[in-house]
Amino acid sequence: RQARELQRLRELIRRQRAVQIRQLLRSKEAELRQAQGMLQQQRGNAVREARELQRQLAKELSALKDLERRCGVLQGNGLLGKASCPQVRGEVDGLKQKAAKLALISKQLEERARQLREAIAHLGTPGCRQP
Repeated sequence: RQARELQRLRELIRRQRAVQIRQLLRSKEAELRQAQGMLQQQRGNAVREARELQRQLAKELSALKDLERRCGVLQGNGLLGKASCPQVRGEVDGLKQKAAKLALISKQLEERARQLREAIAHLGTPGCRQP
């Protein structure tokens, strides 16, 4: 009689543990889905920001090339006097600095997007589902 009671208690404990494990697994899977969603949203935002910065960079580079071309034409024609040349050079230098900053930000965003893709891929691996 005691052996049957002991066996029944063991079976009850085993079932309770199985229920707890299933609940924990469901909870962790929900956390994983939430984390994946957040990472995908962050990745999307980073990619959109990187694209916008690349667009701005292309615009700034185009303006820089146009200004350098116009400066060269004016210098070639002798129309660009010494008084205005420092101002134009200052604008050219300013545009170059902006282009360099935008290129750096673009690289940083591309790296962040790559890291987010890796994190999302890592979360999708079966080994990460273990508590």
